[in-house]
Amino acid sequence: MRIIKSHKRKGRSYRKWHRLCVTFVCMDIFLLAGLVVSAGFARSELAGQGVAAAAQLQEPEVPEPQSQTEEAETAKSAGPSESESLGDSQTLELESESVQPSSEEETVEQAASSGGAGTKEESSGQSSLTAEWDESHRLDRQLPALTASGLEIPVNGATGYAPVAMTLWAEISAEGAGAGAVAQLEPGDAFLILREEGEWWQVQAERGTGWVWHGCCMINLPDVIPSIIYDATNSYNSLYRSSGKEIPGVTGQALYPGAAYNLRLDRDEYAMPMLYAAAKKVCAAQQAALAQGNSLKIYEAYRPYFVQQAVIQGLSALAESDPEVAAGVNTSPWHMGYFIATGYSNHQRGIAVDVSLVKVTKTQTRTTGGVEYLQVTGYEEYRMPTQMHELSMAAASTTGPGSRELAAGMNEPAAALRSYFEGAGMSPLESEWWHFNDFAARDRAGSYLSTGNFVIEGTLSRPPER
Repeated sequence: MRIIKSHKRKGRSYRKWHRLCVTFVCMDIFLLAGLVVSAGFARSELAGQGVAAAAQLQEPEVPEPQSQTEEAETAKSAGPSESESLGDSQTLELESESVQPSSEEETVEQAASSGGAGTKEESSGQSSLTAEWDESHRLDRQLPALTASGLEIPVNGATGYAPVAMTLWAEISAEGAGAGAVAQLEPGDAFLILREEGEWWQVQAERGTGWVWHGCCMINLPDVIPSIIYDATNSYNSLYRSSGKEIPGVTGQALYPGAAYNLRLDRDEYAMPMLYAAAKKVCAAQQAALAQGNSLKIYEAYRPYFVQQAVIQGLSALAESDPEVAAGVNTSPWHMGYFIATGYSNHQRGIAVDVSLVKVTKTQTRTTGGVEYLQVTGYEEYRMPTQMHELSMAAASTTGPGSRELAAGMNEPAAALRSYFEGAGMSPLESEWWHFNDFAARDRAGSYLSTGNFVIEGTLSRPPER
C-alpha cells in the first residue's frame, strides 16, 4: 500500500503502474505464505522430536513419606541443639539453654529433622560400632590425681543446689552450727560454691553470700567428675519404652531443659545434680571403670517429680491397652512399681543415677583453673541387656526382688558396671540394670531430702581458684 500511495498518477500511466505494483504485492504475499507454511512444518517436526526425547527421560523418583516408626527412629538419633556461649561474667547469672521448643510436636519435629547433626555423641567422639568386651583393655594415658575430697576437680567454682527450703548462714559457730541468718534459699536455688570447710560450703547465691550444710545439698556432677560422659536424653529425646513400645506423651519428648554452656569446662554440658556425698561414690565408680579402660555414661541423676508422674501415667495407660506391655511390667515376681516409682523416687531425692558403660578409645588431658582433668574424646558403646529406660522385666538385673542371682540377660559389661558401683558403696536396683542408689547419702540428709518440685535450668559454674 505504501508503494501505491508513493507513486500515485492520473491516466493510463497510472493504471499501468498500478497493475505492476499489484502484481509485485501478490507475489510478496505468496512468498511470505510459503515461508510461514515451511516454518510451521519445521516447528511441528521439532516439537515431535522434543516429545520423543522427553519420553526417553526417566521420571525422577519421589521418596515416600516416612512412617511414624521411621520418624521415631530418626528422632531417637538426634541430640541436643547447641547453645551459644554466654561467656564469663562478674554477675551471678545462670548459664541456661538459649532456646526451648514451644511444643511437644516441635520437639519431635526438630529432633527428626536434625538427623543427629551436632549431637552430644558426635562432639564426644562416639563410634557407632558396638564394642567387644576386653578384660585387658586400658586407657591411653595415666589418670590425674583426685582431690582431697575424692573428686576429679575441687568443689570451689562448682554449682550447687538447695534441695529444700534452707537457711543461708552468715557464719559457722564454734559448735559447728550456722549462725546469723542471711537469707532463705528456696528448693532448686542454684549457688556458686566458693570454698569447703568441714561439713559446710561457703556459697554465693542470688539471695546473698553465706554458709550452707552440704550434707543435704546437691552438686552438679560434670563440674567435679568431668571424665564421665553425660547424655541427658530426657532433656531432648526421651528413650522411655516398655516391651520395646513407645510410651504416649513421653517417648521422643523433651521433658526438661537440656545442655547449656558450662564456663568451667568450656563446653556445652548437661546439668546433673546429685547429693554431694553420693557424687563422691559416683566418682569412685568412674575411677574403677577408667582403670579398666571404660567410662560411665550417665543418662540421668536428678529428675523432677512432674516427669516421674508423666511416665507413670503414660506407662499405666499403655499397659491398660496393650497386653504385651501389661505382661512385661506385671508378671510375678515383678509389678509396675519396680520399674517406675508411683510416689517420690530416689531420683527426686538426689541419690540415684541411671548409667551405662562404654569402652574408651581416646582421651585428652585438659585444664580448668590450673587443675588437670581427663576428658574422654572417643568411645564405643557396649551392647547392654536392653536399651536405656526399657521399663519391663527384660531390664531386670536379678531374677527377682531381693535376689542376688543375676538375670539371664546380664552380660559382662552390665556385670562390670554393677561391680563398679557396688565397690563404691552404692546399691543396684534389681529391676533395672542401669539404676544405682546411695542409701547412706539419703540417711545422712535425713529430713532435708528433695521431693523434686523444681526444674534445673542452668549452672553458675566457674573455673576453680587455687
